Amino acid sequence: MAMVAALVLGLSPDQSRPFDLGKAVPIAVAVVIWLFSEIGGQGAVSASDIALYQRIKGLIDEPALTFLSQHDFGASLRDSETYPVGEICSWHGAGTEFRDSKIQKEWSVCRAKFEALNRLYAEKLGPTNYLSRLSAIPPGTDDWNTPQYLSDAVSELNALASDTYKLFNNFDRKARSRLNL
Repeated sequence: MAMVAALVLGLSPDQSRPFDLGKAVPIAVAVVIWLFSEIGGQGAVSASDIALYQRIKGLIDEPALTFLSQHDFGASLRDSETYPVGEICSWHGAGTEFRDSKIQKEWSVCRAKFEALNRLYAEKLGPTNYLSRLSAIPPGTDDWNTPQYLSDAVSELNALASDTYKLFNNFDRKARSRLNL
């Protein structure tokens, strides 16, 4: 903005005048400041971006990250362990997008991975005979003779959860850096 004002005030096209060093210096300073802000890419941090980041971290906390990185989907799980991923996938609207384009780019990739994992939860997990538990292996399946399609489902869940964990950590690092947290 300062650069535009300096250009308008200093280089009015309707008047011809000789070079004025007094007006050229503020213009040059404005251009340099603008270039450094563009190169650094770091302006004022948006309060809404910090609030959204904190909302995300409130859901994808240490227990959720531990679950994504360590759970073997060959074992059953509490249905509540799928809640953070499902909750993020239910978000909509501008309030769920970062104003900072670099953070939003990373978040879009991460959120797409959460949505893929949520779809896989719906496709591959089913209830067990125990209250509030889910499993990729249906009750009564012979542990020593598990069908290949069930083993493949477990492998797919494990791989996608691990990929989601890695992508989220990448997003988290970059967002903290951009938000100065």
